[in-house]
Parts: sequence; structure tokens; C-alpha cells
Amino acid sequence: MLKLWLMLISAIMIFSPSGFAGKTELTTYYPAPYGEYTELRVTGDSGSNDDHALEARGSSGTGLVVTNANNVGIGTANPRLTLEILASGLRQTPLGIATNTPWGVLGQNGYQQMLALMDFERENMGGIFLGTAAGVRYAGINFFQPGDHTQKINFAMLPWGGNVGIGTTTPAHKLDVSGAIRSSNEIISTNANAFRMIHGNYGCILRNDGQNTYFLLTNPGDQYGGWNTLRPLRFNNSTGYVTFGCGHNDLAENFLISGKILRGGLVSIDPSRPFAAIAADPLHGSFLGIISTKPGVVMDADGGVSVGIDTKMRYENEKAPVALVGTAPALVTSQNGPIAIGDAIGLSSFPGFGAKAITAGSVAGKALETFNSTDTSCQAVSSLESIEWPEDDGKNSQKPCFELPDGTRVGKIMAAVNVSWYDPGANGSDPDGKSASATSADVANLLEMVKDQKERIERLEQEIGKTKN
Repeated sequence: MLKLWLMLISAIMIFSPSGFAGKTELTTYYPAPYGEYTELRVTGDSGSNDDHALEARGSSGTGLVVTNANNVGIGTANPRLTLEILASGLRQTPLGIATNTPWGVLGQNGYQQMLALMDFERENMGGIFLGTAAGVRYAGINFFQPGDHTQKINFAMLPWGGNVGIGTTTPAHKLDVSGAIRSSNEIISTNANAFRMIHGNYGCILRNDGQNTYFLLTNPGDQYGGWNTLRPLRFNNSTGYVTFGCGHNDLAENFLISGKILRGGLVSIDPSRPFAAIAADPLHGSFLGIISTKPGVVMDADGGVSVGIDTKMRYENEKAPVALVGTAPALVTSQNGPIAIGDAIGLSSFPGFGAKAITAGSVAGKALETFNSTDTSCQAVSSLESIEWPEDDGKNSQKPCFELPDGTRVGKIMAAVNVSWYDPGANGSDPDGKSASATSADVANLLEMVKDQKERIERLEQEIGKTKN
């Protein structure tokens, strides 16, 4: 009987609702009685979205709505789209498609990820979800490790502060990447500090201030701070000129040292070894240069060119930078008297120490500072070996001076390195101290006297000839 009744209702509902007025409600009881609908058709009587052609309610509110404007709503009584699904809570999953096969799912529990594609069953398969877990203040896209769905790889995080992270859930910058970055095109920055590299205790910065492009360094332990005073490299943007900020006074080359030598010591060519140098002394007077203190550029026959290097106080049977041109601190003695600016620096009896050149011979260069043997500020020492030489900034700022037991003074002066031959007589005075200008006058007077004598001889010869006639 119930079956016939339900079939009758179905047949009536096939007709257009225009023949009915108001709302028709049908009640079906389950499990008994029961029935079967061959077809259920509902047609609205207007095109308004506000009127429902079909509405199905659950105990907690509206479940399914079909409006007369052909919009379908699930969880909402006023669908504004062709299909609108509304969850009942802020963290409820609005749409879920699940399967018990190992081919993946769309959707996760409603208070965590907003969209998830995962395979929990198939071995060695990964997954992806968009969104985040409850209580965490970031959102993003995450991948799961293949074969381990508990290990997430953060692909991109979008925190509320506007930072984006790839490979990190705590981005500290607008874009924070944990891993390598590769680009097939330009990476453009409009900030002066365009690029910073950090590793260990140091950071380096590539900076373009509009006039120059710099390679800068930070202080140790301040990798994220400003740059220090070093300025290793600078390019002029308009001319292309290059400046190395860490170089100093001289151009040097590494030579193997035979024996021992102090920094600032004068060296000569070692005649017993090829490509080697030895402390200059009366037995080794073929000057090569001066051991550099703060070299600007250092060359090496074995390869490599360095712009600025650290030097040692003493060298022994090892390579040392020998200043060939430029200016450098030089070890000197008072053996040949006070040294004035411009004096040539030649040999002394102390190996590696120079003195004022007073005889013709090879010299290492010219003095740029004075060294007065009567200076009372010299510190008394017991021997050359006992001297503790102070650190040198390459400018001889300390101007050290020491007095040996025999009264000889030793110290340092700045010298212009220029290995050459020096002859005191040909450079302003003779060995007796007579000036070159005075000597030239004597020669002129002598020539005049010779001329006079020649004229007198000619007159005498003429007189003698007249007498014979």
C-alpha cells in the first residue's frame, strides 16, 4: 500500500509546479515503511535566487539548497555561485574527497590543512598540502618526504608579516631561502648594498654607491653588521679604474733567503745559489733590495701575485718578499756618520744593515728620513741579537733607535728603493769633500792659464825668429 502511495506522489511531482501553490513537504519514514522513487523532479516557479526550488535540511541547519536561479548551495541557504560550499566553522574542511585506495586523497582533517593531496598507503610516495597546522601562525605549501609522511619539506611559507620562506618555516626576510638558488637571468637589486655573503665569523658585501663599486668586509663576529675600514677592492664606475685598498708602499718579489735576515734588512744576490738572496755585507755587495715590511704587490716566480701580504719579523732559509721599487723601512747604522735626507744607502759591516755611502759602489736606495748618530733617545742594548724590534706599520712610525756597547747606533729609516751605482765624486763632491762646482772653477782657471802660457810661448817664438834674421 505504501509503495502505491509513494508512486502516486512521484507521478504528481512530475507535473510542473505551476499547477501548485505554496510549498509541498514530503515525509518518508525509514526503515519502515519503505518505497522507491523512479524519478524525483523539482521545478521552481521563478528565476529568483531568493526562492528555493529544493531544500534539504539536517538537524544542524541547511544542508542542500537549489535555488530558482539554478545555484546550488551546500552548507548555505543563499548560494551566490553556481556551486557554493560553506563549512560551519573557521577551521572546517569545506571540501573533501577521500578514498580507501592508495591513490591519494584530497582534503585532510578540517582544523588543519585547507587542501591536501596525499598517499598514506602506497610505499615511497610523497604528498603535498596547502595550509598549515592549528596554532601555527604561518601558511604555505608543504611537501612530504617520499616514504615518510611525518617529514615535511616547506616549499613556501607566507607569514602574516609579509615574509616568504622556501625551505624554512621562520623566514626573517621578505624572501628567506634555505638551500641553493639558481637563476637563468639577471638578479637585480636597486639597493647600494646589493649582495652579502656570510660564512663563519665574517661577512663580505658587494656595494655600488653610484660612484664606486666596492668589495667590503665586516668585522669578525659581526657578519650581519656594517663594513670595516679595510676596503680591499674598489672600481670607479665612470672610469673603470681599479684600486686595491689593502696594498702598501712597494713592489716586491719573493726570493729564497740564504741564512737569516730581519724585516727591513738589505739583501744582495747570493752568488752561490741561483734565484737566492743573502744579507748584504762587505762580502756580498751586489744589492738586490730590502726585505719588505708592508708590500703593496708581491710577485713569485713559482706563480701567483698577491696584493698585500703579512710579513714576519725574521726569515731564515725561506722565501721572503724583497722590495724592488717603492718605499720601505730599512735597517741602518751610524758607522759612516749621520744620514741626511737624500743620502745614498750603501753597505755597513753589519749583515743586512745599511749605512751612508761614502765611497763609490752599489747602493740600495736613497734616504727619505734622517738618522742622527748623536740622538740621545736611543735605547742601550748588549748586542744586535738582543734587540726587540717594535712592530712596523710600513711607514716607520716608531722610528726605533738602539745603541750598541761600542757606541754604534742602529735603527730604521724610510728609504726609496733604487738599486744603482753611486759615485760620490760624480754626484756633487770629491773624496776630499770639495764641491763639484768648486772643482769646475779650478779647471776653468787652469785652462785659462794654459791659454795664456800658450800665447806667451807663441810671442817668444816670434821674437826669437826676428833675432835670427
